[in-house]
Amino acid sequence: MLFPFAEKAFIDDKKLVGYCLSETHITDKHKARVFKAALGITADNYLILKEAISTAVLIEDATFSGANAQGELYVVDFILTYKARQASIRSAWIIHFGESFPRLVSCYVNE
Repeated sequence: MLFPFAEKAFIDDKKLVGYCLSETHITDKHKARVFKAALGITADNYLILKEAISTAVLIEDATFSGANAQGELYVVDFILTYKARQASIRSAWIIHFGESFPRLVSCYVNE
């Protein structure tokens, strides 16, 4: 199924730069190391990842993965090709109760 309200998807730059691509994040710096090793993507060129996620959420199938106290959870998987490298990416999303747009929660290389 296509993602509900995908055209309104919100991707906070801070989520990408300060979390997914941060090589100094206390608990998740490994995500950044894998992005760099697999695709050559770092916090310096995070817009490559942001654009890929923004496109994928519009055209790839979304999978409902349950709900928590804040809202409904979904994942969107896609293949990202950058500079002759390719990797499977998983993006995790939430649609908060009372809102009508998805917010990016996390993303990582899914291999």
